[in-house]
Amino acid sequence: MSSDELDAVYISSWQKDHFEHAMLALNAGKHVLVEKPITYLPDEAEQIFSLAQQKNLLAMEAMWTRYLPQSTIIRKLINEGELGKPELFTASFCVDNRHIPRLWQKGGGGIIYDMGIYTIAMAQQFMGNPVNIIATGKVNHDELDEETHSVFQYENGARAQISSSGIATLPTTASCSFEKGVVVIDEPFFVPSGITVRDKSLYFKQQSWRDQSDIQGHEGLCYQAVWFAKFVQEGRVESPVHTASDTIANIETALEISNQVGAKAF
Repeated sequence: MSSDELDAVYISSWQKDHFEHAMLALNAGKHVLVEKPITYLPDEAEQIFSLAQQKNLLAMEAMWTRYLPQSTIIRKLINEGELGKPELFTASFCVDNRHIPRLWQKGGGGIIYDMGIYTIAMAQQFMGNPVNIIATGKVNHDELDEETHSVFQYENGARAQISSSGIATLPTTASCSFEKGVVVIDEPFFVPSGITVRDKSLYFKQQSWRDQSDIQGHEGLCYQAVWFAKFVQEGRVESPVHTASDTIANIETALEISNQVGAKAF
């Protein structure tokens, strides 16, 4: 890391090692792009972002959904305000991933941190941060969560429902009802896909946009790399699209869900 030819480090180690590796890179004077979740614990994430600011370096969580083309459209729809206030959000990331050993080992995964973090981040993008969380779920003999179902309540009265499972498979959908319409993200909602805006009728009218590029599936990780490089060039110390406070709030939510169901991912 001491090489002058190295400007930035992408940290994709096990989640339990993110904090140590990010701090090493920052102390070596390198910008860091850290896989999601940036850490298991909110206070460790705060330390990463604080050190980055002190050293005038960029620290960014690799929450790649925030940098996909459809997320630019989501931000535009929300900022324009024509749909009114959000009322109810729902998302599901449930895929039978029992064949992936890392997810079932302490320090390497945990379903709510590895998969459910996408539903948490998407709820935040539409709704902000919850003021109350109610969670239920299943935990295995190793104290790792297998499945969780959570309800978020917001200060303005809005609600969100999210589900994540590593043993059951359901459509990976996300949608949000607003006062004057409905936004539906094509599945899988966390890769380059598409967006439909509907009215609120049972037999609705709609307008749709579908990503027609050759960048499909997990190839969409490239978008966050481009944004990261742009932010480095601009001299930023945090992403304006997915800020340090956004990142920390999502980890706090994941930790609260884990605590409520009795899961210990690390």
